[in-house]
Amino acid sequence: MQPFRVFAKPLSLLILSGFLPMSLNIPLAHAELIGTDIALSQQTSQLARQHIDATLQREDLRLALQDRGVNLNDIEARVAALTDAEAIQMAAQIDQAPAGGEGVVGAILLVFLLLLLTDILCLTHVYPFVTKRNCR
Repeated sequence: MQPFRVFAKPLSLLILSGFLPMSLNIPLAHAELIGTDIALSQQTSQLARQHIDATLQREDLRLALQDRGVNLNDIEARVAALTDAEAIQMAAQIDQAPAGGEGVVGAILLVFLLLLLTDILCLTHVYPFVTKRNCR
């Protein structure tokens, strides 16, 4: 028993000196609650970025951009550099943009109906299929 006690104190001091630096180097954890608005805005911006990326992956859009001389790597870099608010705004603009040139189709339809009405009223003679009655 005596020989063990002789080595016990120096051995325990050696072990203690080995564990002491490890305990001093551990950073303290700091946790706090985050508000719902912060969590929701982070999730919304992440969804907006995913929507923009999915839109940029469409083959028809990529071809149209390349036809106009736009470098796709530049677009991806600019999208990555967007702030959260800008990404949300851009995703909303993508959702509101007309698909396939709906404005052009509407304009053509408007011109057709306008010419048809003037043909019915005997003001023009554009369409041969319009039956004109009482035209003077």
